[in-house]
Amino acid sequence: MKKADYEMELLKYEGELYLADTRTILYTLSQLDNQYRHVFVVAHNPGITDCLNQLTGELIDNVPTCGIAQIQLNINAWQEITPYSGHLTFYDIPKNHK
Repeated sequence: MKKADYEMELLKYEGELYLADTRTILYTLSQLDNQYRHVFVVAHNPGITDCLNQLTGELIDNVPTCGIAQIQLNINAWQEITPYSGHLTFYDIPKNHK
């Protein structure tokens, strides 16, 4: 197994993300400490699909259960996160692996 290029520094449960809307997800991200360059957000629909689309301008209909997306943000600080501030660099869903 290949070792990850970076190590997980923080695992934090944010209960408000469980069924969060886009606004809540973006607000939570905007409050992150700038020492964190990579974050992994786990959330449910419709918030996670709407957030992905709003951040990237994509038109993904539905991120299914266990779907995964990577977004590269064009920001220097988490406080700068806004709609359309990123682009989708990776997207995969379980249906692709039957």
